This record gives sequence, C-alpha cells and structure tokens, in this order.
Amino acid sequence: MKMTLITSKTLSAVSVLFLLSTAACDRTKFRSIANTQVDLSTPVTPITPTPIPVDPVPSPEPPVVVTPPPAPEPPVVVVPPTPTPPVVVPPTPTPPVVVTPPPVITPPPAPQPPVVVVPPTPTPQPTPPIVPPVTKAGACADDSSTRLLSCLTCNVPLNPPAPPQFSDKGRAFIEIMSIGCSINNKSQPKGYVPPTREELYARFNRLSPVFYPDSVMSAGQKSTINGLLTDPNLQKKVFGGLWYQPPYSDYFETYFGASIGEVANFVCYKNSNSTFNLNSYTQLQSKKYLDCLSSDNSFNCQETSDYITANKYREQLRVGMVESVYRPYVPPTPTPSKKCGWESFEGDYDLGGEKTLSNWLKSGYNIGTEIGSLADRCESVTSVPTGSMKPRGLVKMAGYICK
Repeated sequence: MKMTLITSKTLSAVSVLFLLSTAACDRTKFRSIANTQVDLSTPVTPITPTPIPVDPVPSPEPPVVVTPPPAPEPPVVVVPPTPTPPVVVPPTPTPPVVVTPPPVITPPPAPQPPVVVVPPTPTPQPTPPIVPPVTKAGACADDSSTRLLSCLTCNVPLNPPAPPQFSDKGRAFIEIMSIGCSINNKSQPKGYVPPTREELYARFNRLSPVFYPDSVMSAGQKSTINGLLTDPNLQKKVFGGLWYQPPYSDYFETYFGASIGEVANFVCYKNSNSTFNLNSYTQLQSKKYLDCLSSDNSFNCQETSDYITANKYREQLRVGMVESVYRPYVPPTPTPSKKCGWESFEGDYDLGGEKTLSNWLKSGYNIGTEIGSLADRCESVTSVPTGSMKPRGLVKMAGYICK
C-alpha cells in the first residue's frame, strides 16, 4: 500500500479550492452552464476578487541559538476504508402458475340390460319316512301309582279296608287315662311326670276291635264314660282323691275291666306291683261281693253278672296290652280286589290309532288321549271321534282294564 505525506501548506491550498467550488455550485444550483440562459438586459455586477491571504514574507529574525530540530514525526498512514460489500437483496420468489385442468366430462353410463332373475330350481324334498306307531302294554301297580297320561292313572280297586287300629272302647280308655294321669293325687310318686297322650297311644297300640272289642254300654256306663271325657269336675272327683267313688268307679270297672286305682298305678305310675298288669290273673270283684265275703253268710256269696262280664273285658284288656308290647301295630298293606293291565299307543293316528281306540272301547277300557296338534291336551274318551273331532297327526293314547 502507498503512503502519501501531506504537509500543512498543502492542506491550506486544498481548503481554498474547496470553498471556491462550493460557491460556484451554489449559483448554478448544479445546472449545466451550457444550458443556463444569460439575461443580457440585467447589468452584470462585477465580482470583487476576494483576496487570498498569503503568508507574509518573514522578516529576518535575529540570530538565535540554533536548537536542533525535533525529530521528524512519523508519517500518517492513511488506511483506505474497507469497501462495504454490496447488499444483495434476494429475489422475490415468483408464485407457481396454477394451471386449472379442464373439466372432465364423464359420459353418461351406457344403459344396462335388464336383469333377468331366473327362479331357482326347487330342490325336491325327500319324502319323510313313515314311522310306525309305538305300542306298549304292562300291569298296573296295586297301589294305583301307575300314571299312563297326564289325565289317566290306573285306579286299582281294593278289598275292604282292614279293621281300624283302635276300637271305640280302646280309644276311650286311652283318652280318659291321658286326662286322669295329669290330675294331681297324693298317691303320686316323688318326681312324677305324667305320660303324654301320644305316649299312651304308642304303649297301647293294639287295643283294637280284635283284641279289645267294643261292648254294649248300660245307661250308667255311658253317662260316666262321657263325663270322664268332657266334665272336669267329674274327672277331678274320680282321679284327684280316693280311687273308689261309687257309682262312677263301679261303671268304670264294669266297662273297662279294671279299677281306677289299678290303672292309675299301672298306666300312670308304671308300678309293676299293681294288681292289674301284663302278667296278673287276679279277678275283678264288686264291693257287694267283697262285703258278702266278710259277712256271716260268706259261703253263699255270688258275684253280680256285671262283674262276671267285666272279668272277660279284663282279660281282653290284658291281652291287648301284651300285644302292644310284643307285637306292635303295623298298618296293613291294602290288597287289590282285581288285577289291572294297561296298553298305550303313540304315533300317527291314521296309522292304526282309530282301530286301536275302537278295540279298547269294545273291551271296556278306561281311555285317555293326548293330541299333539292341540298342545297335548289330555281328555278321557268314551267313543270313537268322527268328523271335525277326529284327531290328526301325532297322538298319545292309553287305556287300562281291571279283571
């Protein structure tokens, strides 16, 4: 790089030239001189030259002591300015040209030929096989438990029922003793608990018409027995004090065959030393007969007929009690008086149902039918149905007969 040395005098000359050029430019306003028209009618003002100051000629100075000149200043290095790089403005992007495609004209669809629907060829259905009806037969159970249809059960006739478990006399004896055993008496043992009605029925379960049959009652016996069953005052009188309470105790003895004191000890208190028990064979004696034996005429004493008969009842009562202990009552199985058999038909009524039904009716069967087309409605049949009442399709039929 070239270095230029500029002195103070040089700078002064440059300043003068700069001022002159500035004044000229101010007059012309930067217009071209050649294009400027001069108005000749206007007098020209003469330009007074401006004196340029000139350094005066220096007068001789008195000699001075010469001082050595200062050391020369180093030259001013003028670094040329770094050129400013040009500003490059990026070009504005041109938007792409959108080309609108021409509309596509869709041609109308070609007319479709009419659809010809060909009906499917029906598949031949196989003919269902003919199912033969099912017939059955058997014997009816003796207890009438054989159910043939929902509305038909074998009803087997039975022989006359077995005798009842208890005779009227046996039932009355148990009922009266269940009351009498619960009445307080001074002869009751310590800690006594009276037996219940159910316990007495279980202990004397064989006082039946076979072992302890009913007997004809006198008016006095009937009145006394009914009172002991229903009258609390009589019940307390007979069972709440002394055992002998005539005439009630006499009627009790001659009807049942045992005295009140005997049965109270044996039945209520379970005293095996009672004069009446399962193993005793003592005779029942009337007060009249006992009084006669104590009299002077004891060799001619005779027992009354009522007590003679009562001793027969006494033995029957003892046997019934023995049977109750050693051979308790077992309800007998009913026995049929006839044997019954049944037949059934299930299938298409047109495949022999009408003929079967007709044969059953002729033989005297009890018949029932269930018809499938009528929601298996079950009903009895007494004649062969005809016309609109004739069954169609699946049926169930059954019948039974007893011989």
